[in-house]
Amino acid sequence: MHDDHETLTLVQLTDVHLGPLPAFLPRHWNVKRLMGYVNFRSKRRDFHEAVLANAVTSDAREQGAGHIVVTGDLVNLGMPAEFQQSLRWLETVGTPTDVTVIPGNHDVYTRLSSDLGIERWRAYMSARGETDRVAGVAGPLATGFPFVRTIGRFALIGLNSAVYMPPGVAAGRLGSAQINRFAEIATGLGAAGFTRIVLIHHPPLPGHGWRRGLRDAAAFEAALKEAGAEVVLHGHNHRQMMSWRETRTGPVAIIGAPSAGEGYYNLYRLRHAPGALPRIERLTRGVAGPGEPVRELERVEVRPGN
Repeated sequence: MHDDHETLTLVQLTDVHLGPLPAFLPRHWNVKRLMGYVNFRSKRRDFHEAVLANAVTSDAREQGAGHIVVTGDLVNLGMPAEFQQSLRWLETVGTPTDVTVIPGNHDVYTRLSSDLGIERWRAYMSARGETDRVAGVAGPLATGFPFVRTIGRFALIGLNSAVYMPPGVAAGRLGSAQINRFAEIATGLGAAGFTRIVLIHHPPLPGHGWRRGLRDAAAFEAALKEAGAEVVLHGHNHRQMMSWRETRTGPVAIIGAPSAGEGYYNLYRLRHAPGALPRIERLTRGVAGPGEPVRELERVEVRPGN
């Protein structure tokens, strides 16, 4: 589905929060799910429906999506039936060859003892046949996190910031092992001349608070500064976000997208530029109001300073 080895049209869907909530059993309930259910009923039930997610996905295909990334929060309360429902939805979005997924905090909402949970999406969260060595990076890249997928001269690096948190807390954590492995992988891919696109659910910068932020954002930011990357895509906050950080290999664009469950998505047109920041055009498309069709809402050339 990608254009060629030099350009890529990449679609980012995030915070899908597929609805409606499926049937559930009394044994599935706990305090955190009860609190989440009240929140869903009061804030999300009117817009987090599959019809909006399906509308933006269909529009993305019409816009020539070369690859689709889903940066977390496919489900709401982490109930077993939600993971089954979300897998069926993912299969309508595309095959694991054409779609990459990383989990969000709602996808690891509560501890599961009798269900596969996000493991149902494993085919979408692993490398697609890459060997244990990609671009001279030693060690396994096909399972766990980080994982790497290459599309021509573009490399997707999938991270998992979703960990179980107590009720009322939506924070994330990468952990030192994942951060250290990310640094090794990003360094190797950069040396091999790939345009590195990092996927993470939580905004990967300090300052987002104890309850919603990435707990080890400072450590990740330090690793990113040393290893480098060209683009970081995240979700979590349900709104458009844009910032820049300087790294050893040049500036990195850190971009957050609005919620697909509310009828929005970002489309990026990237042109690989060996040894330089890739040219990136960001299009935000979505519904302007109830009953409206999906249309272009904003077009921005992503460059330092904007």
